Amino acid sequence: MRSRITVRQDGRVLTRRTPAWPAASGRVFPIPSAVLAGITRTGGPVHIGL
Repeated sequence: MRSRITVRQDGRVLTRRTPAWPAASGRVFPIPSAVLAGITRTGGPVHIGL
């Protein structure tokens, strides 16, 4: 099963993507910079979920 990356700011979902590679315990999981495109500097905290 592939992981899904979800990025939220100010209670809104900015991005929901399923990367081409699976997440594995104990391994580095790179997050593509494109999923951060909707983040604003003036917005609240950013929450990245996997």
